[in-house]
Amino acid sequence: MTAHSGRQTPEACLAEVDVIITSAADHNYEALALAWRESVFKFGHEERMYNLGGLSFGVPIEEVLDRKPQTHSEIYHAKPACMQHAREVCSGTVVWLDADSVIVNPIEDTDDYDIGFRAKPRSRKSIKLKAGAVYMRDTEGCRKFLNMWLSYMDSLAVRPRGDQSPMNALISRYHRLTPDKVGQVLDVEGVRVKIFDRRYLWEVNTVEELRDTPKDTKVIHFRGDYSFGPVKLPAKMELLKAYNERNI
Repeated sequence: MTAHSGRQTPEACLAEVDVIITSAADHNYEALALAWRESVFKFGHEERMYNLGGLSFGVPIEEVLDRKPQTHSEIYHAKPACMQHAREVCSGTVVWLDADSVIVNPIEDTDDYDIGFRAKPRSRKSIKLKAGAVYMRDTEGCRKFLNMWLSYMDSLAVRPRGDQSPMNALISRYHRLTPDKVGQVLDVEGVRVKIFDRRYLWEVNTVEELRDTPKDTKVIHFRGDYSFGPVKLPAKMELLKAYNERNI
């Protein structure tokens, strides 16, 4: 499975606006993806959803890859490929937000970085960068990093289980990911990589955590629980229900 190459014109995007929100989902995530899209429009952004199969809207994934992803590994590989495609066909800033997320405060653009990730504390001495929200400016540095990310994933002898670990490993080759890096802009092969704080992707696993979401949070991510795969979906739907009912 390979990504299509070749830069397209900005007119190929849905609209030329300051911030375009992108993601990918299949029919299993229909309700979550619709909530995602509603929140995008609510805050005046445009959306570019990639349809992994059976979704009622979105750009067919075949515009990015030569075939639909069939395995978890292929789906993970498709994620940065979709980011790369959206970055090439859209002008302005493009923000990847996982389809089980909703925007709850405006996302403003700044010009001090090429690509940005949200940090999550791992311990008092280390952080992990999350790929559920990726802020991508219209710069050659951003394009360079996306190419580096995909190339690094392709270079691994064993296909990684996710897209996030290779991204962390790539950045960790140049910088120690420590708590003091939050808010900083790191140099990675000439690419300005900004480390955003948790407000830019606030993960919730329970209704109680949803209730405790800080008021200045930009994006809520319905993570659901700490398990993996389809078993997460019911938990995510419960969180979406609570959010829609404002039972928080």
